[in-house]
Amino acid sequence: MKLNKFFELINISSLFSNLIPIIIGTMYCIITFEKFDGVDFFLFSAGLIFLEASIYGISNFVKIRNARKLGYKKTFEDIYEMSDTAGKTSISLILLMMVIFSLLLTINSGFTVFFAMIFLFFLFLRSTYKNIYYRFSISKITLSAFITFLVMFMSIYIHAGSIFFVNMAISDSILILQIYIKELAGIFLLAMPIVLLQISVHLADDLCNSKKRYNKNFSITKTIGERKILIAIGAVQLSAYVFIILLVLFDYVSSVYLISLLSYFGLYSNFKDFSLNRKGRCGVATIQESALMMDAGILIAFIIIGLLHNFQNYTGSPF
Repeated sequence: MKLNKFFELINISSLFSNLIPIIIGTMYCIITFEKFDGVDFFLFSAGLIFLEASIYGISNFVKIRNARKLGYKKTFEDIYEMSDTAGKTSISLILLMMVIFSLLLTINSGFTVFFAMIFLFFLFLRSTYKNIYYRFSISKITLSAFITFLVMFMSIYIHAGSIFFVNMAISDSILILQIYIKELAGIFLLAMPIVLLQISVHLADDLCNSKKRYNKNFSITKTIGERKILIAIGAVQLSAYVFIILLVLFDYVSSVYLISLLSYFGLYSNFKDFSLNRKGRCGVATIQESALMMDAGILIAFIIIGLLHNFQNYTGSPF
């Protein structure tokens, strides 16, 4: 079994995409709640990577099985240069590692995290199933958005615990449940730019590959037309920056966070290139690059905010 083929099986190039909301959520937690747990951060990140790797492996098995039913001649061994047994064993080991990291995380952070990891596994599995059969669908987008929100929330929860979001107490035989809407709304505003850029990638994927698909597969591009899809991609990308501004306006983060708006110039340039050249995976890669630009802008903004915060604590200066 060649290592590069194994990496191709588990789609290693995409494994670290969900680390971005984890890192952003962690930095937000450090700055907002002044909480950080390095062990839980490592366990949650590693667990999520193994979870995604197992899902991609299962997905590739299913894709080849379905393709062969439609007359595709190559077998799993032809594509990945490993036997079915070796592939299944590798994926089983990855699943085992995911379970081990999830259990270790549960010991540190409680059963809420364990149930969240199980829930994430089935959400990823369902989302990947949608990827096999549809380029774009409302349920696929909803699943993708919910996964991002849940990962973002859990990346903060493992550090801060539930005390900042939900509080339960019993008084005179009455159960009192307090839900801190403001804190949860902050996570929503924080996650929305990432969610919207993911939606733009899904739309771009549908647009770039709509002519290569069998007629029986749904394509939103064929339904509403290429021009409207291009307008939708531009509008979705622009909307992402509205949520960045709202996060500052509602005083969740420092105005320094607005530095991340500078990444829009790169996004706009990429969008113009995409409008002119949107063939296949090259076109999709342009929009994916735009999403990474925005993520990088957010991360840089948080790093600057953190450095300024530490400087202020040590010197007493407001700057």
